[in-house]
Amino acid sequence: MLKLLGDRRFLPLFIAQFLGALNDNLFKNALAILVVYRLEPDPDKAQALAGLATALFVLPYFLASAFAGTLADRKPKAMLTRWVRLIEVPALLLGLAGLVLGSVPLLFAALIGMGILSTFFSPLKFSLLPELLPPDDLARGNALFAATTFVAILIGTIMGAELVRLDNGPWIAGLTGLGIAVLAWLACRALPPTPALKPDLPLRWNILADTWAVCRDTLASPALRRTVLGISWFWMLGAVLLAQLPGLVRNRIGADEQVVTFFLALFSIGIGVGAGICGRLLRGDVKSWPVGIGALGMALACADLWLALPGTPAGGALTPLPAFLAAPGNWRLIGDFALLAVAGGIYTVPLYTLLQARAAPEARARAVATNNIINALMMAVGTAGTAVLPMLALSVPDFLLILGGSLLLLALPLARTAQQA
Repeated sequence: MLKLLGDRRFLPLFIAQFLGALNDNLFKNALAILVVYRLEPDPDKAQALAGLATALFVLPYFLASAFAGTLADRKPKAMLTRWVRLIEVPALLLGLAGLVLGSVPLLFAALIGMGILSTFFSPLKFSLLPELLPPDDLARGNALFAATTFVAILIGTIMGAELVRLDNGPWIAGLTGLGIAVLAWLACRALPPTPALKPDLPLRWNILADTWAVCRDTLASPALRRTVLGISWFWMLGAVLLAQLPGLVRNRIGADEQVVTFFLALFSIGIGVGAGICGRLLRGDVKSWPVGIGALGMALACADLWLALPGTPAGGALTPLPAFLAAPGNWRLIGDFALLAVAGGIYTVPLYTLLQARAAPEARARAVATNNIINALMMAVGTAGTAVLPMLALSVPDFLLILGGSLLLLALPLARTAQQA
């Protein structure tokens, strides 16, 4: 699998996607830390601004994904990728000004710009991959993407939090992000030229009509419909878990924020390990038979988390990370989180590969865009669903159990889709 890193066609895109994921999370977390700890003294307002920042970054995925997918199918993807990475440089210049000046409007403007660029880059990178790699290497390429993207997210999150706290931290964080953006653009300059697969494809400027048309056309295929649903269900489960993780750790486990960071790191590394395992299992086949293994692993992990998490709120002083790791009973929770992450990596790689392989080449970017729209919708539904749990006499562990168990219901139709690949 690692031999792909020596492929001159694949390596530039790999570097660009890794640096892009790192930079997005570096800037988002630097912004959040700066707003919460320095710019807004009112804790409630600071928390509201942090939530607004997340919403502003995700909003373009709803509004612009369809247009981004259509544009990617209409124009040469390598050329568009270079332009997207180039435009990120002035966006980070704006972000640097916002960090240094402590200007929330400038920071949010830069964040919206980065969200738009990420919305355009996602269908480009996933639809460009099959144009750069032969079919036998497509699963391995997706495995490398998945394995390293979560590591890049983790590194960027930690860098953003730590750099902005230093003396002259806003300068350091902003210049670091700017430098990473330049490196990503330079990497994209090495991409080989690619053709426009459907140059006569019309661009629609009506956002709602365009989104409906792109999603309708993609989801008309039963195989693509099942694949998108399977991917989106995973992201909904992940969004609920990661959003509720601080509360679970503090209120159920009775541990401090270091344990939250530990579980985040474990989750990111576990996804990477699972993706790497899946890349080896597939051995270049465009098949999805590991989906069932991944779904079963995640369902078992959610079920055991439901059993292992304390049923009543924890009281007393919060447990620090060394004491948490020293308690033998906590290793069951650690094992559950590790299993959930590794199984998630095994589960997602074949589905992304199947999405690319089953979509028509001239409609591949729009299929990825549809997946992004449904992902964002399902993540929003999942996180909003946690707000009504008390009305239903359900807890967050109950919700995780339901979502994890539902994966088993999806596994059979997804496996059938795999057999048709």
